[in-house]
Amino acid sequence: MNKQLIIQLFENKDKSRRRCLYEAFQDKINTKTSRKFIAQMINKELARDDLITEEDIKYCRHYFKDEKGRKPSPNIPSATLSKKTTVQNQPVPTFESDGLVWSNPDDDYYQNSSIKSKFSK
Repeated sequence: MNKQLIIQLFENKDKSRRRCLYEAFQDKINTKTSRKFIAQMINKELARDDLITEEDIKYCRHYFKDEKGRKPSPNIPSATLSKKTTVQNQPVPTFESDGLVWSNPDDDYYQNSSIKSKFSK
């Protein structure tokens, strides 16, 4: 990134200014030093006082921290990519298969209606 471009983006309060800042100064932002020190270093490098604040460094560290080791993704929409799915085929029991005995749910209801609860009157 061009330093003049970053200065213009921050002066105009452009919405992509912090991403450009992170891309240009990623190695400095990801160091284990304080936000204030990093902001001062970047401001010195840009030859502008109080252009980059601690909040900008905090924002960059929080939202762009996962992009350190990420490879650039191709410009293929994710909806067009196929996903492999495995479906396990389990046999569905039928009435005639393997001697299974099916009960009638209506009969079970009437047989279990004789069970009384301590809450019933």
